Amino acid sequence: MRASKTAAPRYRLNAHAPDEHTRIEVLDGNMRPVKLEHNLGDVSLQLPAGVYSVRFYQGQNFTEKLAALMPEMPVADVSINLSEEPDFATAAPVPNTTTTHEWQSDPARKLSLSVPKPPLPGHAGGSHFFLFLRNPFEAGVLPHGVTLHDLNGVEIFDLDQHGEGDPQAQWIGAHLDLDPGAYRLRLPPVRGSFSEQILFTVAGWQTQVFMMTAQGPERQQEITRISILMAKGGLGFDFDRPDSRLTEAALRALGSQENIPGAVRSEMLWAKFENPMLGIYAGLLHLRRARPDPHLTREVFNNLLRLVGPLPDVLAIGWALALRDENTRADASIMTALRNPAACAIPPMLRESWDHLLRASVDERELIPRGSISDRIGGRLVGGTPWVAWLGDLPAPRAAPALVETVAAKTSSAGGLWGILSGAWRLIAGATGAALLPKLAEKLSHHPEARFWLQTPRFTDLERRVAYWLQPALDPRFAGACEAYPEFARKLRSAANDRTTDEATLLAELNLGSTTALGAALGIYYKLFTNPVIPDATRLETFVTEESQQRTMLARLLRRLAKKPSHIHQVQMKRRLNLLEFIYLYYRGSPADGTKAELERLASRLCESGFVFDEKGSLTPADVAAQQSEVQQELIRELEAASMPRGFTLPQNWQARVLPTLQGYTKGELLPLLERKASTRPRQKAPPTSQGGIATAGQNLSHKESRQ
Repeated sequence: MRASKTAAPRYRLNAHAPDEHTRIEVLDGNMRPVKLEHNLGDVSLQLPAGVYSVRFYQGQNFTEKLAALMPEMPVADVSINLSEEPDFATAAPVPNTTTTHEWQSDPARKLSLSVPKPPLPGHAGGSHFFLFLRNPFEAGVLPHGVTLHDLNGVEIFDLDQHGEGDPQAQWIGAHLDLDPGAYRLRLPPVRGSFSEQILFTVAGWQTQVFMMTAQGPERQQEITRISILMAKGGLGFDFDRPDSRLTEAALRALGSQENIPGAVRSEMLWAKFENPMLGIYAGLLHLRRARPDPHLTREVFNNLLRLVGPLPDVLAIGWALALRDENTRADASIMTALRNPAACAIPPMLRESWDHLLRASVDERELIPRGSISDRIGGRLVGGTPWVAWLGDLPAPRAAPALVETVAAKTSSAGGLWGILSGAWRLIAGATGAALLPKLAEKLSHHPEARFWLQTPRFTDLERRVAYWLQPALDPRFAGACEAYPEFARKLRSAANDRTTDEATLLAELNLGSTTALGAALGIYYKLFTNPVIPDATRLETFVTEESQQRTMLARLLRRLAKKPSHIHQVQMKRRLNLLEFIYLYYRGSPADGTKAELERLASRLCESGFVFDEKGSLTPADVAAQQSEVQQELIRELEAASMPRGFTLPQNWQARVLPTLQGYTKGELLPLLERKASTRPRQKAPPTSQGGIATAGQNLSHKESRQ
């Protein structure tokens, strides 16, 4: 028998950092990283014998120590003390960092303790806001254009105009007395667009915002790092506080989703009594653990709620726990505090908090109110920062979509398309959208012209983003690859179909609230499948049935128009309207506009979709009228050449009733009504029939004629 292989002995390596937010990396003898379940603060793992390198990181800087594992040394403990911790760059001038200078830290403390500028006229104040912008590098200038705005975007403070500072020491700051609440901090434009982010001030507390510039003359206008701290009113900024560097380390750890804390260090969480922002940072990091302590997290949440109130970042900690812990969901007092749409209408300060609130909105549809600032930042968020920051000014609040109003007006109709739409909207307003997203993704994958229509002005940027997430093959960036490599397109569709059941992923990747995302999905469904610009096959067939007067010859005549091209076409899509589509649009109007037909509206609708008249490059109401006249003459010629059904004839002046004027058109009278020929033979007496018996010959003939 073959001797069984015995597993190589393994030994224990323990690595410990002074704070929970120092990242640890273990490298083997070949300098390859060892996979770790968690990498912040503490690491303990079993490894084969060998020599290992243990690195303790803060930012890009690290302290490295070696550890040897062997039978004689089965356990290796590696740690560093506070003096050995690597320095790193911080926005706040705190000790033991690469960007702290006494000529900036001392003024920051003095300014934070100064008498704040009084509240604006008509405002009571009650919370303090300390803003400090500095350039810690040897040469450079301070960026211009930092301003503070209220939630409506109205400027309330200009740092350049009203701040105080020292150009030689390269700092400028301000201390303000503000009403407690939320504000928008606007940063100077970089590459043509400014950015904004949310800040909160709390009664009895001083919110401290530190900003640091980039290094290098070519990046003088950039603010690359922002830190936010809180201190009790009157204490000001103390760079010697024990938790000041700790707060910066925690904020840096939040900057990467790959950072997972090791052992629980509750003292980090309790420091929130002096600095609530540290409690928020540490609480969010703690929730990254595979098994967070629910009792500890609930206590952190309750204490933060008591200290600073229902800030969105505090609620995010509670929601993150509630989504993972049944006992928390069963606690009515906590859930009542968490269901606070008024607070969540304003975004949190931290991106990690934002992701938790998005996941919560999958089940709590009204958590992020439609039209709120939180609803409007989707698609504008800046990546690569731990903060919720967006580019440019926010769009105006979106009113309730016309689609929703239309559905509400049609709810009396239980069936048909309106019934489907009403049901879809109930899904959005109710508990789940799981049925809508996969259905929409499937229909998008089978729509041959979806890629084109999605690019027209009828669809909003938000609807396009949702559609491309559901079916990436429709994204114009992938169009060339999908056409050249059908297998690539197939894999894209397959992958999309697999993930559409995960609504939380949609919200997280697109940074949208649940109601907004599913409202956009319903808008896509409505505009593309329910009320498209061009009538679909079902509408055209219904149109033929209604306008043919149940005469087979007229129905055949109308259907032949579907094989004849019009002069109206779309160049990019290589799509030309056929004559049947055109006369439907002319007399019934575009389904996108409802049932009222107007030449100006039709021409405008087709123009915005890129349709032109032959090679003119444009389309006018006169072009539409000319196309109608041409189809009219075509149908007159066809009717003259057609043989009428037996027993029928065209009425006098019938040409004037072929495609009548728009004002003279009545539904069902697109073509002249066929008249019965006058009989030249004497009428025969019908044979008698028994009651309820076989129909007479005359009845049979009449039935046959009616079928014609």
